[in-house]
Amino acid sequence: MSPRLRGLFGRGTDEPVGPGAAGRSSEAVDVVARPRVITILGMHRSGTSALAGSLAAAGLELGEVRTEGGASNAKGHHEPGELISLHEDVLITSGGAWHLPPAAVTWTPRQRARRDEFIAARAGLPLWGWKEPRTLLVLEGWLEALPQLELVGTFRHPAVVARSLQRRHGNEAADMWFDVWLAYDARLLALAEEGDVPLIDFDLPAAAYRSRLASLVVALGFPHPAAADAFFESELRTSGAQLPPAVPLPAEVARVYERLREIAAAQAGSYEEAAPR
Repeated sequence: MSPRLRGLFGRGTDEPVGPGAAGRSSEAVDVVARPRVITILGMHRSGTSALAGSLAAAGLELGEVRTEGGASNAKGHHEPGELISLHEDVLITSGGAWHLPPAAVTWTPRQRARRDEFIAARAGLPLWGWKEPRTLLVLEGWLEALPQLELVGTFRHPAVVARSLQRRHGNEAADMWFDVWLAYDARLLALAEEGDVPLIDFDLPAAAYRSRLASLVVALGFPHPAAADAFFESELRTSGAQLPPAVPLPAEVARVYERLREIAAAQAGSYEEAAPR
């Protein structure tokens, strides 16, 4: 990881980082480095569940995840409860929470052990991964153990996200949720600008989203690309498929959002040019 990303994620760990980290033998690193491991990154209410379900249908092994539908997510959240608990614990012991991102994140030895148990339980799987929005805030701890971790990101208009979170968590001012959106999506943008992180815009019209999803799955080399399309339904956008009209955004929020859109659009064009004809 570059110094720029280390600064962004606020390292603050109490052990060495990387394959030589204390308590991790070279054999353990070899075991977790062989398969492809992919994590789906994105702010809450930004299409992470739809993307996770689509990639799972295409061949990504997610393990035991929450797939029961509900008012907030018709086809389930597709995230492991154990990671929700682990990530929130990391954030709390670092002085924050999912909606109050701390300035620096520290993984304790106990939390690292829980992470490593999660990885070990998936040993031997050729293509596995997870989706849990807090991953964006605690990502460096995963990169310690999985230096070859592949990243895929999704994002959504900040006003739509803020409106959805207001409905679910009370009537806090939109500015609070814009700040939370920025804490997550500024990290996503830094990762996308740093390296090869495929992005997908959850605000795209349904047909365009399906097209982008199809090209993304093919580019990722998943074993069952055609199955990804069957999972997505426009009704999964439970907080409203239409963008709010002329919602003023804080300047930095607007800048990050527009830059994410630029990168995603450029990637989509590249994938279309590379697609077989």
